[in-house]
Amino acid sequence: MPKTSYLTQVLKLDHIGIACTNLQRGIAPYKLAFPTINISYDKLKDKNLDLAMIELSGCKIEIISPIDVTKESAIKKFLSKNGDGAQHHISFAVKDIDGELKRLKDLGYKVIDSHPYQGGFGKLVAFLHPSSFNGVLVELCQV
Repeated sequence: MPKTSYLTQVLKLDHIGIACTNLQRGIAPYKLAFPTINISYDKLKDKNLDLAMIELSGCKIEIISPIDVTKESAIKKFLSKNGDGAQHHISFAVKDIDGELKRLKDLGYKVIDSHPYQGGFGKLVAFLHPSSFNGVLVELCQV
């Protein structure tokens, strides 16, 4: 991969995404095991995504499920291939998502999203192809 003079702006691991066929069933074990967790909810209707962000002591897990299991979507396809409870992605917080996408493209990384878009919980996001990360889907989210 070519060298670049850009410095990384990754701040931290933001969250891990877990795919489930049903959001409430997906969050139930966490609520039972860790009753002090904070849970936020969101929906991305255009992507058929029902989302829950679980936070406990600074650690975050995003539970992702289809809003409508009868509609075709990327998450439905992922679930049919990988099953309930599979790790969907890891997400890194960045200050400048456009700059970070450019830096990674310049380094030769394959991107899924050339431009960021409005993701869940009001954050700009973009995904990097799993082939660039040994099979792991990576999300960048601007904070």
